[in-house]
Amino acid sequence: MKTVLLLSTYPIASPRHGGQVRVANIAKTFGENGWSVTHLAVYEPEGYPPSSLGANDVSFPAGSPFRKYKGTYVPLINDLLSGEFAASEQGGFADILKKLPPVIDVIHVEQPWLWPLVLKIRQMPQHANACLIYGSQNIEAPLKQEILDSYAIKGAEPVIADIEALERKAALEADIAVAVTQADYDILQAWGRRNHCLPPMESRLGRRSRSCSPAGKSVCRSLRGFSMLPAPTRLISRASMSASAVHWRAYRRIANWWWSAVCVSTLRQRCVTVAGDN
Repeated sequence: MKTVLLLSTYPIASPRHGGQVRVANIAKTFGENGWSVTHLAVYEPEGYPPSSLGANDVSFPAGSPFRKYKGTYVPLINDLLSGEFAASEQGGFADILKKLPPVIDVIHVEQPWLWPLVLKIRQMPQHANACLIYGSQNIEAPLKQEILDSYAIKGAEPVIADIEALERKAALEADIAVAVTQADYDILQAWGRRNHCLPPMESRLGRRSRSCSPAGKSVCRSLRGFSMLPAPTRLISRASMSASAVHWRAYRRIANWWWSAVCVSTLRQRCVTVAGDN
């Protein structure tokens, strides 16, 4: 049985907000397809009660020196700061190390925040060949800019620059990058992802889409025998399902597709960008 290490900055034992629901669905999809799933969250304890935590979750304490950005307290950026904390021997890495499975075939990280931890784990000889999946829920830098602006946080330009640099790094270094909209996919491509593929899938309006680079087409051909994505059909009725249900049903389909990509990662034809309907 293959093992996937699934990383996020929030627990998923009792999923409530959108990010938790998304990661819980990813974990479920991997499990349903025969994978052993270890989920590990580096979380803010002030935001999640003990009853919502999983066995492998690691706290990013409010009093940690890693809660400072370059020596200064900046509000609303603990997600960015969590990566340095998680990857540091003086931060949470010792606790994280105790919770890692002995064998890791795939490391899937949601959002770019824990990318420093991903690279730290991949440096370990026993995990050097793990396939890296970057799940891009959003393009984070402009969203963070909007949040900081709405709270009138001044002098945030270095923070936004660091977030964009981290996003680009994750998108370019991952073996498989996953976007949830065509617009996000286009941005990842503009950043320099050379091998990319948008698998055929029908949107909520019933339109099919596919776009591939030459290298992406080669990977798609290698995946055909493994693909679990059902033939495009009309996915939902807007009148009968809520917007959140629409999102996760559509996301589940693309999750099945990139699970197939992981199955054949040993072909070493990696560095794929996958985009799914949002």
